[in-house]
Amino acid sequence: MMKNKIKRILIFILLVSLQFGIQYGTNQYKKLADHINIDLHRQFDYFGDELENINDFIAKILISNPKEYEIVMKENMINGPILWNFRISNEYAFNKKGVNIQDKYLDIIYDSNNSIQHILKDHHIDKEEEKYLNTLFAYNEELIHLHKKLNINNEIKKVKNRYIDFSKKADEILKDERYSILKDDEIEKERIEEVENSIDLKTAQKITQEIVDEVLPVKVELSFDEKSQNDPTKYQFDRIYIREHTYYRVEYDKKYNRVSMDLGSYTGDPINLSEEKLNKIAKKIISKFDDGSYIKMKEDINGLYESKDIVEKEYYYIKKIGDIYDETKIFGLRLIENGDIDSFYIEGIMIDENIPTPKYNKDQILSKIPQKDFIKKCILIRTKEGKLKYEVQMNINGVLYSKVFDGDTGKEKYFGRNIRLYE
Repeated sequence: MMKNKIKRILIFILLVSLQFGIQYGTNQYKKLADHINIDLHRQFDYFGDELENINDFIAKILISNPKEYEIVMKENMINGPILWNFRISNEYAFNKKGVNIQDKYLDIIYDSNNSIQHILKDHHIDKEEEKYLNTLFAYNEELIHLHKKLNINNEIKKVKNRYIDFSKKADEILKDERYSILKDDEIEKERIEEVENSIDLKTAQKITQEIVDEVLPVKVELSFDEKSQNDPTKYQFDRIYIREHTYYRVEYDKKYNRVSMDLGSYTGDPINLSEEKLNKIAKKIISKFDDGSYIKMKEDINGLYESKDIVEKEYYYIKKIGDIYDETKIFGLRLIENGDIDSFYIEGIMIDENIPTPKYNKDQILSKIPQKDFIKKCILIRTKEGKLKYEVQMNINGVLYSKVFDGDTGKEKYFGRNIRLYE
C-alpha cells in the first residue's frame, strides 16, 4: 500500500532537509529534490487514474437496477489515500511557487461520495439525482482530458507547474453554469436536513477543545471562522499549529457526533521509533478515551518497501455494550514513525447508549443458514445509522464470507467478503 503513497512524511521532512541542503549546495540534497519531484509526478499520475475509476463507478450506478444499489453502496467510490496524497502534493506545489492554493474541485470530489450514498439509500434515483450523477461524470471527464493534456509534457522537474495549471483550470471549469448542481444542489440540501438535533457551535467547540487537549502534547486554542465554512453538516475549525510548518485540520461532524483531526503540513524529527515505543505512546492516548468497554478492531503497521522501519501505525477501537458491537461509538489513532500523531477521530460522543432488543435472536438468524459447518461466529451490531444487524461469518473452502441480516425483520441484507474484524 505504501508503494502507492510516499506520504507527506517524506514530502515535508525531506523538504526541510532539502532547504538546508540547497543552502550548502550539497549533491546529497539535490538528489532528495529529485526524489520529491519524482514522487509528485507519481501522485499526479495516480490522481488521473483515480478520476477514471470514479467515473467507472458512476457509470456502474447508472446502469444498475435498484436491487443492486445496496451492493454498490458497500463499494468504495473514492480511494481516500490517493486523493489525500494528491491534495497534500498540490498544496506543496502551490506553496513552493508562492501561489495561493486552488483546490475547490477536490472538495467537490470528496463531497460527491456522501451525496451518492444519499442518492442510493432509498433504492431510487429521481430525475434531479440522475442529473447530478451525469453532471459529475461530465465534469470528471473534463478533468480527465485536462490531466492527459498536461501530462503530454511530463518533464519531472516541471511537475509543480502541472499541479498549478491543472488546479487553476479545474476550478475555472467548475465555475461553468453547467456544473452549478455540483456546488449547490438539492441533494446536498437534503443531506443537510438529515442532520437532526444538530449540536450548537458553542457545545461542539467545547467538546472538540477537550478532545484536542487530551490528544495533542501541546496546548492549543481552537478558533472558528464562519466565513470559511463550506459544509453545513460540520463545524470546521481553523488550522491549529503545534510548531512551525506543522498544523492539523480539526472538525466536528454534526451527523455522527464525530471529532476528527488530521495532519496537514508537517515537519518533524526524522527518526524511527520501535513498535514498542509507538505502542507506549498510543496506550497513553487511548487510555484517555477507553473506559474499559472498548475493544480493539484492528491494528495495522504500514512499512516502506521492504524496509523493517515502521512508517506509521494505526489503532482502531469499538465500544461493546453487552453482546452488541456499537458502531456509533468508535475511535481511531494513527501515529507516524517518530511518534507524532498523523490523525485521530472519535464518534458517538453524544449518542444515547440505550440499545433496544432486536426482534430476532441469534438462534433464529442462524437457523436461516442450513450449512452449519461453515459458520465461524455470529455477531450483533448497531450500525452508524442506529439499526441492529447480525453478521454471520463463514469459512467456505478456506475463504471468509459474511451474511448480514436485519435484526428486526430477519431479512438478508448482504452477502460477500466484507467482514468485520472485531476481536
